[in-house]
Amino acid sequence: MSMPLPRARFIRSARVIALAVAVVVGAATIGTAADYTWRGGGNWFSTGLNLSIDNWNPSGGTLAPSDSLVFDGSGAWFPDQNGNAQVTNLSFTGGSPTFYELGSTMSSTLTISGQLLNENTYTADVKIFNPVQFVNGAVVNTQAEIVLDVLNGSGNFTKTGGNNLSLNITSAYSGTMTVSEGTFGIADSFGGSISMAADTAGYFGSARAVNQAGGLIEFRSGTVSQASTLNGTNSINFYEPISTMTFGAALTLGTGNHTTLRGTDPGVADKYDVNGALTFGGTLDLDLGNRGSLYAQGTIFQLFSFSGTASGDFTTIRTVDTSGRYAGLTFSPSPFVAGEWTTGIIAGSGNQYLMFSENTGRLVALPEPSAVAMAALGAGLAGWRIVRRKKLASARGPLATRLEHEAAIGV
Repeated sequence: MSMPLPRARFIRSARVIALAVAVVVGAATIGTAADYTWRGGGNWFSTGLNLSIDNWNPSGGTLAPSDSLVFDGSGAWFPDQNGNAQVTNLSFTGGSPTFYELGSTMSSTLTISGQLLNENTYTADVKIFNPVQFVNGAVVNTQAEIVLDVLNGSGNFTKTGGNNLSLNITSAYSGTMTVSEGTFGIADSFGGSISMAADTAGYFGSARAVNQAGGLIEFRSGTVSQASTLNGTNSINFYEPISTMTFGAALTLGTGNHTTLRGTDPGVADKYDVNGALTFGGTLDLDLGNRGSLYAQGTIFQLFSFSGTASGDFTTIRTVDTSGRYAGLTFSPSPFVAGEWTTGIIAGSGNQYLMFSENTGRLVALPEPSAVAMAALGAGLAGWRIVRRKKLASARGPLATRLEHEAAIGV
């Protein structure tokens, strides 16, 4: 005689059965999708998305949105010239360098709802002339590099995989890209938004907004048009000349931010130019290029400029030169002026020290204050003490003041 299952065991069993049914149903659904493999051999122009040419395996099908296309050889594929093409995955597996031209007219849109995947050991150089629509959540996964010469369209996707995704020419992309692995390169005309996750690297020119949650960004000269937050490691590209990165709206350097800016010739340095409010935070590293000689007293480097207000503070400012006159300097907050940071007197410089001001965004090489300046400062402090003493006396009353005076003159 069978015993009834306890309620808890029954619920668990029901869940397992439901999960098994879901897996079977999912497998059946996936099984209906076809993978069409392009085996290369010249260009192919489609008509009505029919896959009837012998270079496709299997041939004779009609492309459906659930299908995937696999390129196993070089050549060019022009999806439908008279309508839109939609696929789940678009992948590259050829054993040789690849070159693809996808699309022919700007009136057609290629929609990718799954992955754009390079499983080749060679770079997939993909030229896309059609607008591309990435369905939300689609993944660009690069095991080897993918170079997109034109990305024109919209939709959100996440780039994963440990290698590079490069966009050479972009014109009208309006989605959001989230980079969670690897390196992502972009041209100056990009119009979308960037989100950076941890442990990533990116090279950016222009974008609508950059929201960095970690990883590495090396900026090229360009413009970010909307408010941005940098909360990872960032700098201006070390392979590019000294240049300016423009932020067209507010810029926030978060508490986890780590910015490196370079200075070379006197007064010549990388710069973040912010057309809005600037919030300081995190670490500022100054790379002065292992310079063997001192800058002239009064040399100014404009590292940050901003049209709005400045707020916040860096937690650490230092130089990262491994040798030279400015190696290993640490800045300390000024006890006199909020927002100013100074080094000690630089060894062997005579009397030079560096000052960075969050109020102006400037790094300045200054001489140690002269004896006259120090005397003036002392006089100013003495005057301040006198004023303060008078205020205390007024608060304590005339009797206390008279007694103190008499004691001072020996009465």
